[in-house]
Amino acid sequence: MRVITDGLVVGGAAVFAGGAPGDHLVNAGGFSVCGVDGGRRWDPQWWRYEEAGTILEALWESWEQMRWEDAMTAVVWYRDYFWPVMDRLTAEDGPFWDYDPPRSTEVPPQWQVSPAPKGWF
Repeated sequence: MRVITDGLVVGGAAVFAGGAPGDHLVNAGGFSVCGVDGGRRWDPQWWRYEEAGTILEALWESWEQMRWEDAMTAVVWYRDYFWPVMDRLTAEDGPFWDYDPPRSTEVPPQWQVSPAPKGWF
């Protein structure tokens, strides 16, 4: 659902990436990203992937900051942010690399992380 408060779209990446058709920009970018079409990978349940959620939230926030400028700013946003980010996000080695129904629809495990030694930072 698209919610507007003081001219800003509220709801973050969930509205930006997964709202009703026409209420978000992910499908407005000219990508064919269903499953593994064209070498790209996309999981409709993108929010299960930490990296995708973080990236789409940042992309949405950048859109919210830039969309109030002139029309040229929107063109620059697509060129400099949306298309490069979506290229990387949906790349064959991006976060959805293992999404290949019906073979696999599970989110791959995240890398293990150990705390830095005390005093390191």
